[in-house]
Amino acid sequence: MQYRQIEFPTFHVTTSEPCPYLKGRYERKIFTIAPDSDAKTIYNTLSKVGFRRSQFALYKTACVDCEACLPVRIRIRDFTPSRSQKRVWQKNRFIKRRWMAPIADLSQFEIFQKYVQGRHDDGHMAHMEVSDYQKMVEESAVETGLIAYFDTRTSTQSEWSSPPRLVAACVTDFMDDGLSMVYSFFDPDYRHQSPGIHMILDHIDLASSLSPDNEFVYLGYWVPRCQKMDYKKMFTPIEILRGGEWVEGRRLNEYTPDFFPDETAR
Repeated sequence: MQYRQIEFPTFHVTTSEPCPYLKGRYERKIFTIAPDSDAKTIYNTLSKVGFRRSQFALYKTACVDCEACLPVRIRIRDFTPSRSQKRVWQKNRFIKRRWMAPIADLSQFEIFQKYVQGRHDDGHMAHMEVSDYQKMVEESAVETGLIAYFDTRTSTQSEWSSPPRLVAACVTDFMDDGLSMVYSFFDPDYRHQSPGIHMILDHIDLASSLSPDNEFVYLGYWVPRCQKMDYKKMFTPIEILRGGEWVEGRRLNEYTPDFFPDETAR
């Protein structure tokens, strides 16, 4: 049996910056840039201990005296949609998925801008230029796709047919045990269709169809009492990473981690 030595990555810690989730708090991250030759192996390993990806960097929160950011993932083999989720799925039956190469374009950026300015106008993403968006989508050392969602009602079959309208998209990483939703966004004009919920449901369906070995859809961080993240509580069974171990969190709305600050979530 032959063994290949993997280059161990070097980790760094960022300086403290204002927390995007909790007023009056500051966040700090530990991060690494995985070498291209071992990026897939290192990413899959680090994702299991709560790391996320942003372009070429793999990062994890390392805040002082606060453990509010909890990595969460859906256990797809045991997932059964609720009544409300079934209604969302049915309501979006005209929305069709297209698995695309991670290449940015202006139509995506326009929707991304509308989404960020409408929901996260106080964050750093609100100031992103086209070039910044392009880096977010295209810079990746692992297998990444842009999962785009189109409104098929907007296209016709005539000779002068118009293309279907892009309504949502998600930068998605393909892991050895499932899918990781790196960043998703949607056209605010479609907010009554619950496109965010629909994208998660569709990723569960996609992960199951891609491989019987897939077990999870990674949703990133969840912060208790942060309304912007309440949608993650709708999916069960969901697992949270706590104390270095993934445990089932059946009642996330009642979960309060140790060291959680009293400040109001954004």
